Amino acid sequence: MQVSRAFTAVRPVRSTVAPAPQRVAVVVQAKPTKIADFSGLSNQELVDKSNLLKRELASVKWVQRTGGVTEFKAGETMPERDPEKVPKAHVNKHLRRQIAQCLTLLRQRQMADGITDRRVARRIEKRAALAQGLFQKSAQAK
Repeated sequence: MQVSRAFTAVRPVRSTVAPAPQRVAVVVQAKPTKIADFSGLSNQELVDKSNLLKRELASVKWVQRTGGVTEFKAGETMPERDPEKVPKAHVNKHLRRQIAQCLTLLRQRQMADGITDRRVARRIEKRAALAQGLFQKSAQAK
C-alpha cells in the first residue's frame, strides 16, 4: 500500500525588480533542394549528377555504419572511431531526395519527348552509354 504525501515545498519568492529573460530556441535547418535547382542541367549532366549523388550517399552510409572510421589500416584490428566525422542522419534524406529529383526531371523530359514506355527509355539510355564507351557489350552466348 502506497501512502500519499502532502506537498510541503515552499515556492520561491519572485523578484519584482526585473523579469527573468526568456530563452529563445533557434532552429537551424538545411534548406532542401527543389527540382527547379536542377532544371538548368542537360540530360547527360542530370545522369552524371545522380550517379555522383549515389556514390556520395554510399560513402555517407559507410561512414555512419563504421562510426567515423573512413579507412582501415593493415594489421589494425579495431581502429579508433571518430564521432566528429560521422555525418548527421538527415544527410541521407537530403541525398536521396536530390537523387529522386534528378531522376524525376530526366523522366519528365523523356515523357515530353514522347517516350512513354520505360523499357524503351532504358534501351535508348543503354545505347547512348554504349556509344559513349561507358559500358561494354557482354560476352556473346556460346
